[in-house]
Amino acid sequence: MVRAMGALLAGLLLAQAGAVRAADETPAGSWKCTLPFQGASWLLKLESKDGKWTGTALPGEKTPDGKVQDVTIADGVLKFSLKLEQQGVALPFEGAVTKSGDKILGSVVLGGKVFPAQLEKTTLTSFDPYDVIKDELAKQTGDADGVRLVLELLSQAREKKAKPDEVRSWADKAVKWAEPYGPRWQREVTINLAEILGEQDGYGAVALQYAQKAEHSLDAKKDSPGAQRRVLKALASALNKSDKKDEAKEVELRLEKIPVVTAPLFPGRKGKSDRVVLVELFTGAQCPPCVTADVAFDALDKSYKPSDVVFLEYHLDIPGPDPLSNKDTEDRRKYYGPNIKGTPTMFVNGKVGPSPGGRGEDDAQEKYDEYSTLIQPLLEKPAKAQIKATTKVADGKTHVKVDVSDLAETGEDVRLRLALVEDQVAYKGGNRVALHHQVVRGFVGDGAAGTPLKEKTGRQVTAIDLEAVRKGLKEYMKSSVDATGPYFGKEPPVDLKNLRLVAFVQNDDTGEILQAVQVDLPTE
Repeated sequence: MVRAMGALLAGLLLAQAGAVRAADETPAGSWKCTLPFQGASWLLKLESKDGKWTGTALPGEKTPDGKVQDVTIADGVLKFSLKLEQQGVALPFEGAVTKSGDKILGSVVLGGKVFPAQLEKTTLTSFDPYDVIKDELAKQTGDADGVRLVLELLSQAREKKAKPDEVRSWADKAVKWAEPYGPRWQREVTINLAEILGEQDGYGAVALQYAQKAEHSLDAKKDSPGAQRRVLKALASALNKSDKKDEAKEVELRLEKIPVVTAPLFPGRKGKSDRVVLVELFTGAQCPPCVTADVAFDALDKSYKPSDVVFLEYHLDIPGPDPLSNKDTEDRRKYYGPNIKGTPTMFVNGKVGPSPGGRGEDDAQEKYDEYSTLIQPLLEKPAKAQIKATTKVADGKTHVKVDVSDLAETGEDVRLRLALVEDQVAYKGGNRVALHHQVVRGFVGDGAAGTPLKEKTGRQVTAIDLEAVRKGLKEYMKSSVDATGPYFGKEPPVDLKNLRLVAFVQNDDTGEILQAVQVDLPTE
């Protein structure tokens, strides 16, 4: 009798367990429904009440509104119809409910054809990008894609009011997941974490943890000055955010002792050539890879006298609007056409050079060395023209006279161009470069198109109305903001201080710069 009772209880327990499993396999809850071939997705909520199934659908980006109808589940198969009312289309879905219950693979019928469809259990209540990333991160088992998701989340931490403990747990995952990829990348991730969190209020302690970890990995003998500076800058920022001002000052003093680039003065030419080399950089204040180019460009400018090398920096609205761009810099970009595939791009005497971009200050020394090596042989080549420029202020304008002589090449394609350059402009854009040098504010005389030189000698006389230039730049900035939205950070004033004129002759057929000269403009 006891044995029979035990058997009966065991049977009841097994039946109950089976009932629990059956309940677990029902599709009640929230699901992300995806049609991979169509790139469409909805958030579905399915529920059963009084034996009747109902559902709702929330569309994702670029996905039409849908209405869930005719929900049934029988023999482990889920069926429903997703009606797209605006399109007048119904998508009948069917898929097997698995024992795990977290994914249902099935299909829909669209236009008489069958396409794959899948439902995944989710905690999402909307398609807010931040919530979507969190949802994807929760499914990660740990790889480089997971690190990417963490960095994206952390960049929005303050805006989304993430809790410090939550932020720390994400950061810990990123460092752990980066480890299999080697110490180089793991340190890169560690520095990224310190930099991202060090720029946001409320996460100073977390940023400091990773900044200190990165600092402990530094080797003064092996790591480049750029790499050392990057880590120490992140550390100083984290210390300031953690209200450890005295320690931050000590780190900042260490920073001052580490040069970004070792840029010795050019010792001079070997021969008697007087050819001046022209270096042109196309950059952008919102462009992260441009940091390397900007730092190397500034270091080159310090190494060479204007009688040897002249520098021009053109700003473009790449990848975002830049308040230092203007119509003439855009026209100059169009002149070089397909040779400029993006920013940064650098030209030396009219010929495109090696890519000057890189990983910020880390690569600046390498790019400085590369371009200095490219410049120096050109200084030994004979000049193909002579240029003399003089300036004076009269009647509220700056008057310029440029004489060209001894032209080795003449014709419609040989052109004289006059660039108005500002020595230094302060503006911190998205790439965090604070000071910009040799910034082209426009072309004067005949503009970016230049003046043809059809004889071996030529002269151009022009008057520069700085107030008109200032007005034109402000109007361009306003039209840019109206078209694309506000600039990143504080908009710089149009001071037009410490101006220079750069005159150069270029053969537009070959692109070669024949000669260049730079003169300072007198103050107003």
